[in-house]
Amino acid sequence: MVWPGDVPERRREIVLPSWPLPVPAPREKELLEVLVREDGTLFLGGKEVDIRTLTMKLLIHAEFARDLKHPYQPSSSPVLYHASKDVRWREVQWVMQAAADPDVRIWRLYFAMRTDDGKFAYVPLFLPTDRGALADLGCITVELKRRKDETVTRIKLLDDEIGAGEIGFRVLRQRIAQLSKARPEKLCGEINAWAWTPYGDVTKALAAFRAAKIENVLFIGAPPPGRKGK
Repeated sequence: MVWPGDVPERRREIVLPSWPLPVPAPREKELLEVLVREDGTLFLGGKEVDIRTLTMKLLIHAEFARDLKHPYQPSSSPVLYHASKDVRWREVQWVMQAAADPDVRIWRLYFAMRTDDGKFAYVPLFLPTDRGALADLGCITVELKRRKDETVTRIKLLDDEIGAGEIGFRVLRQRIAQLSKARPEKLCGEINAWAWTPYGDVTKALAAFRAAKIENVLFIGAPPPGRKGK
């Protein structure tokens, strides 16, 4: 169920990224759905909104589920981002930052994807409530490079330039699988995508980590929610 209502005609305007892995259905009964069109236009409940209005709506959504005994804790009320695979990462990152706003503090997000058989897959993400909690994990950093005038994304894994386009992503999957063979639960991933990188390419990097059983994946530039005023 999506609150505040299904918007099928808007969804049809969006071509979702593909997702190659099995994903369980969300356990929450209600998700606030934010649509991000290829040109970066945002829709909430079927209506076009700007980033400021979106942040205010997310705040209302977050406060509705906030534990009144712990008002400074992150909200457990999730948000579903239904974004076009070709939208610039910058636009998706802005709506993620709206959820991480110090007043909003929503920590659980979903990315809507398409499976190979055409069904929806809602991929869960967590904005970390305490980045220091991951300090003991070994982080594998992936940098996705794409300028405005470029048509292919270049990929850097740790200190190595490993290729570009689909060949580069194939190498990325293989290399991350090799790095994670020992103890994937002791690893985390970091994705640093340039502003003009397509969202669909960012999800390919995310899938490479998830395929290697690395669940802790951070997006550099999307700040974690914290206590108000910090």
